[in-house]
Amino acid sequence: MALASAVDGVEGIMEAHLPVMVSMGVSSGPARQVLVLVIDGPHKVEEVMQSVGPKLVGIVPAGLYFDVMPLPEGHKYLAAVRKSESQIFGARGKTKAWWRVWS
Repeated sequence: MALASAVDGVEGIMEAHLPVMVSMGVSSGPARQVLVLVIDGPHKVEEVMQSVGPKLVGIVPAGLYFDVMPLPEGHKYLAAVRKSESQIFGARGKTKAWWRVWS
């Protein structure tokens, strides 16, 4: 997938997801696909966006628009984004060893 390739190698991006989102109570428009970038703690959102922006411009066809939502690790929306099972880049979640199920 071209979007996954665009974010691969950009320092500071831990994960990328492409869920379909609706802004409840904010917009009456249709649901939209949003590129959600999970940003590693020590990296600044502005720096990551400056790195990934030109890559996205190079692969997105003219006239096609979508939102990019950078979220820091631990953001309150991140659990819902991960639950959407729309991950296109990054580690696929951490699993516990079977002997640590109750810890």
